[in-house]
Amino acid sequence: MNDKLQAAINRRAQAETLLRNDLLQMAFKNLEADYLKAWGATTTTETEAREVLWRAVQILGDVQKQLHT
Repeated sequence: MNDKLQAAINRRAQAETLLRNDLLQMAFKNLEADYLKAWGATTTTETEAREVLWRAVQILGDVQKQLHT
């Protein structure tokens, strides 16, 4: 087996371990809930804060998608 294939197999195993990790999954859920709660507490005039919080939620999803791929 070549080194690239073995490295890919190892990365997949590590990603699967992370995805099954209850602490990591709880952290993702808690962060998302915190960001959404903070976003919901902003006023319509706090455009920059709302955009930052929206992007934070998107980044959490991006990290999860990356682990799945």
